[in-house]
Amino acid sequence: MAILRFHSATGEQALEVEVAASMTARLRGLLRRPPLASHQGLLLSPCNMVHTAGMGYPLDLVFLRHDGRVLRVVSHVRPNRVRLCWRAWYTLELRAGTAARCGIAAGMDLPVGRLT
Repeated sequence: MAILRFHSATGEQALEVEVAASMTARLRGLLRRPPLASHQGLLLSPCNMVHTAGMGYPLDLVFLRHDGRVLRVVSHVRPNRVRLCWRAWYTLELRAGTAARCGIAAGMDLPVGRLT
């Protein structure tokens, strides 16, 4: 786990982020894992599409460019859904409600490149 520190409209933030960079790790994602805590995330790299098939809880999805610019935030994605963002290089999966609580919004920069 790495610590992702950033500043948003809600103040200084820090999230524990696990990086899934291999094909196997990206395919497994959060399946068969306990739900994320409110301070945790999973960064899929590279990834521009996420499915929530088999998930037992909703997620927030943050799609980012290669440079860490947030392209799109999709909140409370329920199980058995697919979401994508063609221009994304990374996807950050968070517990539902975490993106809003942390003030993560389209247009801001997250320093995810140093995590990969």
